[in-house]
Amino acid sequence: DNVSTAAGAVSPEIFEACFEAVPQVTIFGQRDNDELMKTINAIIGDKNMDWEKRVDALKKLRSLFMQDTQSYPNFPQQLKDLSIAFLDILKELRSQVIREACITLAYMCKCLRNKLDQFISYIFQEMINLIQNSAKVISSCGMISLRYVIRYSHVPKLLPIITTNLMQSKAKDIRSCLCEILIMVFEEWPTKALERNMIPLRDALKKGISDADAEARRHSRR
Repeated sequence: DNVSTAAGAVSPEIFEACFEAVPQVTIFGQRDNDELMKTINAIIGDKNMDWEKRVDALKKLRSLFMQDTQSYPNFPQQLKDLSIAFLDILKELRSQVIREACITLAYMCKCLRNKLDQFISYIFQEMINLIQNSAKVISSCGMISLRYVIRYSHVPKLLPIITTNLMQSKAKDIRSCLCEILIMVFEEWPTKALERNMIPLRDALKKGISDADAEARRHSRR
């Protein structure tokens, strides 16, 4: 896997090891959970907040998922609020914060699967933008978190975003990664999710096969 061997890059194994390596958070019932969610959301979305506090808040969020925060009635609204905070954090320049955000996103996909559809649709373009970052830590985290999205959240709304970026992006890293992502889409997604986007998927595949980048061509031929 060329993603994990590049210097400074992060591997899927690191993601898996970090998922539940988080501080234990104790909550007593819904009110407690709601208060903590509110605090976490405020910290994650605050650009002026100390970066270490933002990293800590992202870890606490994973801790809440381990305790089934998603089963509380206010969760859909909390997820909406979180998507706005995540959109900001993905534009962050500090690699430690991006790394933690990507690990948290991947874990959320694993826990919530298709329940994450609106959340992921809202931030998906920003996730794709991470791939072309010159910092290896950020670009590799972006790629791995995208793979988790595609593996666990089969959201048809993501397909036009993938095909448009694959066909129009000037960045060869983005095109190559999305050609690789398409392999996962074709292998793992239910046919029904693909049918409505058949023409853009076909066009993206055609474009990938003749892409200027050798990696993109190799993935598309596969």
